[in-house]
Amino acid sequence: MTRSSRRQYSPRDRALVAEFDALERRIAKLEHEQSLLYNTLSGLARESDLEVSIGSVCTRCTRSYVLIGNGTLYCPKCHSRRTV
Repeated sequence: MTRSSRRQYSPRDRALVAEFDALERRIAKLEHEQSLLYNTLSGLARESDLEVSIGSVCTRCTRSYVLIGNGTLYCPKCHSRRTV
C-alpha cells in the first residue's frame, strides 16, 4: 500500500510518515541548493581570468571540490596542493 492510501495509521506510524516526508523535502531542497552552488562556482571559474576549473572532491579532506588550474590541483578548504 502506498503512503497516500486511506489506510489507518497508528499515531507512531503517522509521526514516522510525517518525519519521512519532511526528510524527503529537506533532501530535495539541499540537493537543489548544492546544484545552484556548483553551477555558480562553475560559472565563476569559467568567467575568471585564472582559467580555473572544478575537479573532484578533495581526497585529503573531502570537504571541498578541488580547483584545477596551471597544472595544479588545489583544495580551498585544507589548502592541499598537488601538481597534475
